[in-house]
Amino acid sequence: MLKLTKPFPRETQSPAAAPSPWILPLEDGSVGEPQPEHGPAINHEPAAWSCIKPGVSGPSSNSLVSKVHSGSVWTAELYPESAVMTGNSLTQSRRIEVQISPLARVWH
Repeated sequence: MLKLTKPFPRETQSPAAAPSPWILPLEDGSVGEPQPEHGPAINHEPAAWSCIKPGVSGPSSNSLVSKVHSGSVWTAELYPESAVMTGNSLTQSRRIEVQISPLARVWH
């Protein structure tokens, strides 16, 4: 039996650390998962999550997320994969209009 000399510290998040969900269920039904390596650059930001709509096929239903913003309603910066994948190089940053999408739930 162990006897603690003081209580375990409360789990706190470093103020410098940004919250980072490990799965992104969006309100439109899409589900985003982290990419093993950052994807193409979108507006000078790497695409960190790849999203698909379950039950819907075709590249126009897929999307990429570069940033997630916490708050009373969490949101994701969402880009259609079809717009990102156009052009000569996936490593080249392209200017694409962002769509702000609310998250349905957050797990982090």
